[in-house]
Amino acid sequence: MLPKSQRKWPTIEKEALGIYYSITRMKLYLLGREFIVQTDHCPLRDIHKKPSNNRRVDRISLVLQQYNIKEIRHVSGKCNCMADYLSRFPRQVEDDDEFLESDFGIIPAIKNDIDTIQVDKNKSIIPSFISAVTTRAQARAQAPHTPSNNDTQSLNHESITDDLPQQEAGHEFDITTIAEAQKGDKLYKEKNLEINKNPLNCFYVLENDILYKINNRGIFQQKLIYIPASMIQQILNAYHNSPWAGHFGDRRTYSKLKDKYWWPNMKITIQNYIQTCMLCQQFNINRKKPVGLLHPIEPPKGPCQLIGMDYSGPFPTTPEGNKYVLAITDYFTKWVIAIPLPNQTALTTAEVLYEHYICIYGVPHTILSDHGPHFNNQLITAFTQILGYHHIKSTPYHPQTNGAIERFNSTFERQIAKLTDQCVNNWDMHLKSVVFAYNTGQHATTKFSPYELQFGRQPKLPPEKSTTSISQYEKKSTIL
Repeated sequence: MLPKSQRKWPTIEKEALGIYYSITRMKLYLLGREFIVQTDHCPLRDIHKKPSNNRRVDRISLVLQQYNIKEIRHVSGKCNCMADYLSRFPRQVEDDDEFLESDFGIIPAIKNDIDTIQVDKNKSIIPSFISAVTTRAQARAQAPHTPSNNDTQSLNHESITDDLPQQEAGHEFDITTIAEAQKGDKLYKEKNLEINKNPLNCFYVLENDILYKINNRGIFQQKLIYIPASMIQQILNAYHNSPWAGHFGDRRTYSKLKDKYWWPNMKITIQNYIQTCMLCQQFNINRKKPVGLLHPIEPPKGPCQLIGMDYSGPFPTTPEGNKYVLAITDYFTKWVIAIPLPNQTALTTAEVLYEHYICIYGVPHTILSDHGPHFNNQLITAFTQILGYHHIKSTPYHPQTNGAIERFNSTFERQIAKLTDQCVNNWDMHLKSVVFAYNTGQHATTKFSPYELQFGRQPKLPPEKSTTSISQYEKKSTIL
């Protein structure tokens, strides 16, 4: 399906575009080989030999010069049936087609198997055919659980397929719950004996019957709560699957856990857990940086000096009427604000910028945006003059200029998709949770979370019942 702009092209340009797409699609097979192109559009017969009177067609022919095209042969439309058929929309089949009502293929077979699945209420209801492979060593490490008749329930395929993206494991655990779980753990008993024998040369400490791991990081000494094997799954579910965790990757998940908890092979466990997350494997993409020199914007010297803002959308309209997102990011702290909106007019832009940023963080020194009509208009120009900030615009058709906000847009769209109920299109309900997860995760550039750089302290996350005391923060700030 061509985009709206290309559908307005003349016929000769669309036919040339079709030849270009077909050849580049088969590039691996055609490079270095002589081949013939067949088309039912006669004016394109000689585009590989001489220029035409159309600039767009000439540019396409220049790109095709790398191929060894022997001939562009004209065939009549009735002899080009296969290509003509594939370029048409598929026939709309009526709902009462008896042939399509029959169950065929893998999906019906899977549904039949799921109908009889019995699962434990306290466990994740991910079917075995989509779970990752578990080794025998991992299976032995997991505590066996035999559910009784009272704590199991029958699930049909509708409940699994519909509710799976919305699953949230219970993560109401506090220090008392962890202490109870530690008492039945094998490593807890071993370290308890080790502490009693030689407490001075031990990297563990026991306080109020709770085992802590002593971790020396520079001039700081941290006491990390030991998480027993029986609670690792619950911890990871809370710090990865919950809405405020946002289904981010292993680096951000580990950065939120490493200053609070510890267990053996912690990094590997987190990586394996996220690699088996069905939603992450479905929506995440591999990013490879292209070869070349980076030309970054000169970093500001403090927060609220340079901010970028950009719209993304339109998205499916929510019950609240929202279909756009205006994102604002601070280039120094990487702090992000994202607001769902029903439109992207200049008036809406000015109101959101004033209410959600300026009235909270103050007037920035410089704002960077693109040349969209919602940013480049008389209202925003007058707004800029009244408040006294500089408004600079990126190079036209070069979104890399405002790369920080463009990168966030691509990130939050994937994270929103993992949490949204596709039947309701309630993505705006999860937007704040995803932004919170982003702001509280460690940024790859600064090695700090945007929350820490914005507020000067680590955030208290929902599962945490106890955090570092104010006196400890004052002690650290005095040392710094």
